[in-house]
Amino acid sequence: MSVIEKIKIIVDKVGGLEFMYDDWNRVDKRVSNMARSIETPEELKEPAREGKLPGCFVIIPSQGAIDTSFSIYKDTPLLFINFCIDTEFDFDGLRNESLINRMKDKAMDFIYHYNTSGLFEPLPQIVEYMPLYNILADNLTGIQIKIRAKEIEGKCYI
Repeated sequence: MSVIEKIKIIVDKVGGLEFMYDDWNRVDKRVSNMARSIETPEELKEPAREGKLPGCFVIIPSQGAIDTSFSIYKDTPLLFINFCIDTEFDFDGLRNESLINRMKDKAMDFIYHYNTSGLFEPLPQIVEYMPLYNILADNLTGIQIKIRAKEIEGKCYI
């Protein structure tokens, strides 16, 4: 099972998130076709579209490492994991803070399930995050965490 397949299992345990694994451009295109979670008057609602927000977007790693200790090869990619939800353009700061806190809660749930999954070595006690806004064409807000996902089990070459 690949690292990303393992990450998806963890995201599914968190629940309530649309999972995507791709580069930023393809995520941007897919998000533009997703249903919205913000409350919109019935007459302004768009027809149902593929997927729904909030989402967990894992961006294709640009770097990583392979741990070759004891002839057991383990993939250790550097992952940017984004927990995003749609917001209104020119949002109110307090409303945005509440949305970011919802996504922080999802990130904390993810970290808990990651650390207890038995699939990866636990993350350090402090996992830094960065608030997101205006990353994609659509108005999304949320947070990004950067983790080095080190597998517990690898491939044995002896």
